[in-house]
Amino acid sequence: MEKNIYKQSERKFLKLLKVENSERMLDQRKEESILFYRKYLQLIIIVTNHVRKNWTAKNP
Repeated sequence: MEKNIYKQSERKFLKLLKVENSERMLDQRKEESILFYRKYLQLIIIVTNHVRKNWTAKNP
């Protein structure tokens, strides 16, 4: 009887742990994707500014 209760509580704990870990992984992925998109947008802005400056210098 005690072993059964122990196993049930262990299973519940492991399920909670899995859920918590998966939530952490999702949060981490969100943060990584946000950082990636920020860097990507910064790169696009830099390139467009560079092209705009060169284009206006060549075609006044």
